[in-house]
Amino acid sequence: MLFLDESPKLNETDIAIYRFILNNLEITSFMNVRELAERTHTSTASIIRFCKKFQCAGFSDFKAKLRLYIDKAESLNETADLDESLIINFMQRTTEKIYQQKIAEVAKLLASKELIFLIGIGSSKVTAEYGALYFSSIFNMSVSIQNPLLNPVSYITRDLANKICIIAYPFPAKQKSLSITSLIL
Repeated sequence: MLFLDESPKLNETDIAIYRFILNNLEITSFMNVRELAERTHTSTASIIRFCKKFQCAGFSDFKAKLRLYIDKAESLNETADLDESLIINFMQRTTEKIYQQKIAEVAKLLASKELIFLIGIGSSKVTAEYGALYFSSIFNMSVSIQNPLLNPVSYITRDLANKICIIAYPFPAKQKSLSITSLIL
């Protein structure tokens, strides 16, 4: 409730005060105790008791915490600076015939394989984990490899290489013993 982690026990008068404050956050933070009591049709003593239930020494302390709460809520609601043209450009590219062909090609490749390895290092690890979960629900089996140095893919036999697909980003494509033709970068 407001700036508290837990909900204090409120009576009917407290609930009326609370509802007024919630509906009028901005003006409440600039009111004095008498004005709030008048607007909520309660006494100043009820306002002070209400403030103490919210772990405040008095109404001034409550207003200070309320102001911090409002500022924090406003900062969380601010939108990030975003270049919309990047999103629009991407959406336009997805409608291009060449892009659609590539997606169909990759989908056909993934559907033809028995096993899909997704390799992710650093922040790409999260993408690899998500991809493994997603592809496991669509295709036969997908596995996320988060550290290819501990799980080297260079020891894969040629027979197995024809049955698997490796999706890696970023991952070095040129390894001496890596002969998997279905490597997607």
